Amino acid sequence: MMVVLSEAAKLLSSPQGSLVYHLLLLWALWFGWGMARGEWRRSRQEPAHRLLLAAGGLLLLRIVYVAGTLFASGGWIEPVVLLPPLERYADAASLALLAWAFMPPDRRQGRLWDRVVAAILLLLTLGSAALVVFWSRELAADGTLAYNDRWQATLGSVAQLGLLALAFAAVLRGRVAGWGTLAAALLLIGLGTVGQWFLPQVAPHLPVWQRLANLAAYPLVAIAVYQQIIVGLRVHSREMQDISQASLDQIKSLLYLFEASQQTSSSLDMPTVLDNAVRGIARVLGADQCAIAFPEESNAGQMRLVAIHNPTRQGRGEAVAFPLEYQLTVQQAVRRRKYVIVEESDNVQLKVLFALLGSGETGPLLVQPLIGEKDVVGAIIVGNARSRRPFTLNEAKLCQSMAEQVVTAIENARRHQVAQRTIQDVVKAQAEERRLAQQGRDQLREMGDRLTRAQAEIESLGQRESAARE
Repeated sequence: MMVVLSEAAKLLSSPQGSLVYHLLLLWALWFGWGMARGEWRRSRQEPAHRLLLAAGGLLLLRIVYVAGTLFASGGWIEPVVLLPPLERYADAASLALLAWAFMPPDRRQGRLWDRVVAAILLLLTLGSAALVVFWSRELAADGTLAYNDRWQATLGSVAQLGLLALAFAAVLRGRVAGWGTLAAALLLIGLGTVGQWFLPQVAPHLPVWQRLANLAAYPLVAIAVYQQIIVGLRVHSREMQDISQASLDQIKSLLYLFEASQQTSSSLDMPTVLDNAVRGIARVLGADQCAIAFPEESNAGQMRLVAIHNPTRQGRGEAVAFPLEYQLTVQQAVRRRKYVIVEESDNVQLKVLFALLGSGETGPLLVQPLIGEKDVVGAIIVGNARSRRPFTLNEAKLCQSMAEQVVTAIENARRHQVAQRTIQDVVKAQAEERRLAQQGRDQLREMGDRLTRAQAEIESLGQRESAARE
């Protein structure tokens, strides 16, 4: 195994091997940056933004090294002076960016990690520039020196190991998707760093063992980014499915609400209006029981269930009444003029109320007052004794909307009843007037007949009197 690694290290130390190494590294980092850019354009969240900047930084570091190689090849500076410290700088700064990219955000400290990593990168940049100066002076004094044997290389390896520990801590703390792959990549980088100390040096100035580790590690980093993005896409897909389902449920509720409003307003007959209302509300809310209660006309402290919807109820029965003071939930809703939601409770009052609704079990309860122009004209009582599903705030608001429609329909039905009674009274009055008029006409006719008979008798008497005189 060591023979194969040694041959690979020798290949990487050659000019052709160095070119292939940098091209493969650039390709892997370009691939990771492209995926991070797509994730940022999709989510626009802080982790995606940090991942994009870190991937761009990794790519920029390798581009800077390639630019330094071209700069040194142009004769501006000796390659052996610039490139060894620059490559160690790129390796160390890459570890700092990896640690920053996968460090979970700390809401209490805000941008603390951003400042820490910025300070590390600044320190690495200034330190690498100083190492270039020191190394150039030592190399000018003794041209046979090997960078891998000097303290500058040792300092660079120590810095890499420290940043490697920081990156490991970030990965283990965050445990984001793909953290196992990323941990394996960091382990390979660590092995390459340690190998620079203990394994035989193939090239005097190049970190060939580090290059061999990087060649295997950075494609793994790209794979880890891919895994994280794929998991994010799956989570986003599930969230969108949940949102779509919630939207579909809301659309269905609105359709049911529209249908129930139409049914409630389709009749002016009070019993029909109330029956349509309780059925429609139960369908809109998906409730097991629904009823409407009106206060008694003769006793405001007494309420009567005038309409009940309960498919499992045995028989319909007549309207039942209950004292308002013994049903505190209904009383509270009426006094506050606002809906009241009660979770399932083993309460005697609730047992009585659900029994009036035709259920032998108790469950969550929703009470919505029916508010007229001035006073509360009644209450809607909705229960889930069978499913025991609690009512949500959205359902309470839907019931509130339905209550406004029900109040309008009830007022229209009451106006219709008043109008019907008024019409009946007018019809009766007109009939009575016609009867009295007919009776007067009959009396006049009878009096005329009497008058005619009286005149005939007078004429007959006159004729008799004349005949007697003759």
